[in-house]
Amino acid sequence: MLPAVVSGQPPLVLLPFDRARVVVAGLGSAALWLSFGLQHGMVRLLLGGRQGLPLAARPWLNAMVTAGLLRGVGGGFGFGHEMLRQAIAPPQRD
Repeated sequence: MLPAVVSGQPPLVLLPFDRARVVVAGLGSAALWLSFGLQHGMVRLLLGGRQGLPLAARPWLNAMVTAGLLRGVGGGFGFGHEMLRQAIAPPQRD
């Protein structure tokens, strides 16, 4: 682009339409990726506020498994006892 500017042409003259589409798609993808990262960070901060879920949730959840309050289910966690689930989580309507 520098040769176009030196010769007095607009900088986008050397950018063909095909390449412009790739640049726009790349910038759009980067913007979406950053927005998802920003949303994830905001949710983590909101959950961590006022002594809520700690920011390092995995060690805390593993400690709850060790204490017997939770149990590992696949890649996630579930309540260790049905009575505990009923006391903490309200019943869901189908």
